[in-house]
Amino acid sequence: IETAESKGVSMAVDPLQKLLGMTPVLKGMSLDDVRRLFSVAQRVNWKGGQEVFIEDEVGRDMYILCGGSMSVWLSCAGRGNPIAILKPGDNFGEMALVGNGKRTANVLALDDSYGIRINAQTLDKIPNVGLQLFRNIASGLTSRLVDSNRQVAALQSGQSVPKLAALATTVDAAESRNAETDLKELEHANANLAQL
Repeated sequence: IETAESKGVSMAVDPLQKLLGMTPVLKGMSLDDVRRLFSVAQRVNWKGGQEVFIEDEVGRDMYILCGGSMSVWLSCAGRGNPIAILKPGDNFGEMALVGNGKRTANVLALDDSYGIRINAQTLDKIPNVGLQLFRNIASGLTSRLVDSNRQVAALQSGQSVPKLAALATTVDAAESRNAETDLKELEHANANLAQL
């Protein structure tokens, strides 16, 4: 079977398809679903060092990080002890979207970053996509709860639990895939979406 690639023709991967493949909260959505989501969402830019939101602040938006990196930390532990480092494809702020509207953590842009903002009113415009998004949020929150329960049990039994900050800075080969190319493709996709 002869393909365009075998003929030497370069096949560009749709940047939204790439985002779809690396964003768990978009699981089960079609490319058209993601386009609909992006069409009602807002692009947001953050400067390195900028606070995205603070713990206990009221908010009803969630975000999908498309470029850059973020640090998530709790006030009781301090900024120097992040509980997570976010990378492109990660989502955050979803607990305020589905919960009581209060932020449960602080989020800080580690470098110049950008993403999309999604709120409940936005999702009302695309109910089928919104339903899938909420299912994925529920699945992600369930996984995080299971992990947290295991860590609490390990601490209670006297076992050591690796520091999350140390884990977050460990870059394995799968995550070190050509991030610069991903960033350029996502920026190109955002530019194309802005023209729609």
